[in-house]
Amino acid sequence: MKAVELFPHVNDLRNRFFSSYKELTPELLAQKPEGIPNAIGFHLRHIAQAEDWFVQGIVLGQEVAPKRKTELPDIDSILAYLEQTRERTLATLCKMEATELANQFTMPEGFRGDAVENPTFSWLFSRIFDHEVYHLAQVNMTLRLLGKEPPSM
Repeated sequence: MKAVELFPHVNDLRNRFFSSYKELTPELLAQKPEGIPNAIGFHLRHIAQAEDWFVQGIVLGQEVAPKRKTELPDIDSILAYLEQTRERTLATLCKMEATELANQFTMPEGFRGDAVENPTFSWLFSRIFDHEVYHLAQVNMTLRLLGKEPPSM
């Protein structure tokens, strides 16, 4: 069994939300309601940057320089980066056997979360997908605070 078969719903929210996100203007991407520390554009870029770092840097052991804000000036470039990183993630999972998800790795410098004892690739991929859900919820909450109707789940 391939590892990808254990994550059948990873694009469920993307499939529901991203067509609506295509309509986000540069102003909406940058606007922060009072008391909210990060704009919508930040959250969407951060999802892709984190996935890029986890998959390229940790799983594939490659040098990785996640794209920065200056390289992602609008919603089209942000959504393209999200698609690019997810394609890489799914391709990686398609090449892995499900049993490989139990393999442990050493967390490199740069991880900002709490220390994880004996992290596995299963934990890592679950973390990637949970991280995305967390930030997509923030995007939709921010849309509401800006008086915009977020996409429906």
